[in-house]
Amino acid sequence: MYRMIVAAFLCVPMACGDGGGGSDTDGGGPDANSAGCGLSGSGTSDLELRGICAQDKLLGSVILELQDDFSYLDAKISDTVLPSSVRTEEMSMAGCRLMRKRNPFCSPTCGMEEACNFDGECVAYPKRLDVSEICVAGLAESYIMTAEAPGFHYFNTQLEHPAFAGGERIEVRSPGGSLGSIELAGVGVTKIKTDDSQWTVEDGKDLAVSWTTSANNSHSSIYITINVDQHGSSPLLLECELPDTGSASIPSALINELLTSGISGFPVGKIERRTADSIAVPGGCVEFLVRSPATVAVRVAGHTPCTRDDQCPSGQTCNLQQETCE
Repeated sequence: MYRMIVAAFLCVPMACGDGGGGSDTDGGGPDANSAGCGLSGSGTSDLELRGICAQDKLLGSVILELQDDFSYLDAKISDTVLPSSVRTEEMSMAGCRLMRKRNPFCSPTCGMEEACNFDGECVAYPKRLDVSEICVAGLAESYIMTAEAPGFHYFNTQLEHPAFAGGERIEVRSPGGSLGSIELAGVGVTKIKTDDSQWTVEDGKDLAVSWTTSANNSHSSIYITINVDQHGSSPLLLECELPDTGSASIPSALINELLTSGISGFPVGKIERRTADSIAVPGGCVEFLVRSPATVAVRVAGHTPCTRDDQCPSGQTCNLQQETCE
């Protein structure tokens, strides 16, 4: 049984951990509640989640994730966006899009604390920010995370598991720091269960995907990614943000373009149920994701991935550089 802590929110520095580079995991009882790490509201009917940040504005994410055997919190926020992390959209339809990874080029090569942008200029490499304490409320316990320089990595891998069952109101707040006050919200999602043991990606055919739904997921969406070119210099990523209705069809036009761009290595498919909220901050945007992910095997018709010759059909050998039977 999950118990929610309903109280006015006030994060007092003395109560928000000792700056030990991790988290205060003693939350949840009277001490944590008196420290102010509690919910500001109740229920989820009044929540209006703002979705994810745009890639070129994303400074960082607070992530609450449910894995098979454990749950965890993680947060990393930077002062700028790394240019090479921003993909460009090439094609979109039916809630899906193809995103191309670009590789900026600078001559001479940038220095140790610099990054190359798409104008061929060397700019300062993103630095992690101290956003003060991060308090997470609405789980079985409330958690207060702190972090130390220079990494400023906020995390907690000792959450009660599962951290959420579905339908819980969850809030994230930071009272100050480099970006000022941050307030975000999410909703616990039920564990993702896909009906597909494998996705077969084939030229000229739509890809049908399916998963199990629940009444507790009124605020959630389904996020899917497929990558079939693990060694390409500029690979395309197929990503979809879909309503949590239990099934969807990815159009063949997107599949065809994905395959045409290149196939190499071992294809990867992922599906996750999530809620997403975001807030504009000085210099960009910060988001909060509550998610349950799963990996799905992907087979590309006509492609056999390999690391050894004996994995290939008779008469073919393994191209080790591309991890492809030829």
